[in-house]
Amino acid sequence: MYFKFREPASAGQVFDEMPLRDVVSWNTMVSGYCLCGDLESARRVFDQMLERDVVSWNAMIGGYVQNGKHSDAIEIFHEMQKVGGVVPDDLTLVSVLSACAHVGALDLGRWIDRFVGRRGRGLNLYLGNALIDMYAKCGTMEEARRIFDGMRERDLISWSTMICGLGTHGDADEAFGYYSKMLECGVKPNEVTFMGLLSACSHAGLVDKGIELFSRMIQEYRIVPKVGHYGCVIDLLSRAGRLDEAEELINSMPIEPNVIVWGALLGGCQIHKDFRRGERVAQRLLELDSEYTGSYVYIAGAKASVGRVDDAANCWLRMQHKGIIKDPGCSRIEVHNTVHEFKECDNASSGKDIRLF
Repeated sequence: MYFKFREPASAGQVFDEMPLRDVVSWNTMVSGYCLCGDLESARRVFDQMLERDVVSWNAMIGGYVQNGKHSDAIEIFHEMQKVGGVVPDDLTLVSVLSACAHVGALDLGRWIDRFVGRRGRGLNLYLGNALIDMYAKCGTMEEARRIFDGMRERDLISWSTMICGLGTHGDADEAFGYYSKMLECGVKPNEVTFMGLLSACSHAGLVDKGIELFSRMIQEYRIVPKVGHYGCVIDLLSRAGRLDEAEELINSMPIEPNVIVWGALLGGCQIHKDFRRGERVAQRLLELDSEYTGSYVYIAGAKASVGRVDDAANCWLRMQHKGIIKDPGCSRIEVHNTVHEFKECDNASSGKDIRLF
């Protein structure tokens, strides 16, 4: 109760005053701290436990995943495997698959796929959806299709995950093929389904189809667009050079456009060299986020491209004075069951490693 009311200190006091504690008491503390986002305290309690069951490991793994610490989730799953005596259950595997999807740990995801197959219990809905998501985010759509085709039961998440994966990888025809089959099966699309379809249109340059789909989503399915849907359509229009329409759509949005929406238009200005509009959009982005790196980079590049070198230099100096640093590019590669993460300025010995087995 105290944890759910976000009062971890009170929960800890009750725990400390308990004359007897069992594994459920300890698990509740770990889960509660994870719920409050205090992973350091959760791990401290977890490390103090003399007895752990699968719920204990699930609480810690799930806490890391829910708080975006996917590499740590994989590391503690590795510890769970070394300890022995505790067999991962479906909740363990779903959480680890989510972590694999975020860090691109394809080999570990495949190991879980084989582990599920060896159990001989078949693939349930939740594990099937998690495997589809992992394979799609790791870029192996053939494996995602295999899992999807082998599922005895499918729900809206199954269909939407396939559509989003295909859309992200630019296979618009197949994404719309799955969408048609989904409708034939009587499954009604939701906002996630349309995000995948709009993304497919954006990657394939299907401008008119994307606008038609956006309109159908609102009028036929009565789905209120979120900022992500607007971002997809604006990106679609901007890439196609229809910058007037994109800006008009932003100005007509019933919700406040964020940096992603304006950033999509800025990208279109850069592609089509509309520097006057681009500078105006970049200034708008700086009003929303004074440390938005993309705006400084764009403005400096635009000024330099028309010979205003001093103005471009001043823009870079403003970034330096404000302590704003361009986010370095990041990539991961999986070799011998370890994911090696590198940033733009790293060398072979300075990357971050995520051990899988």
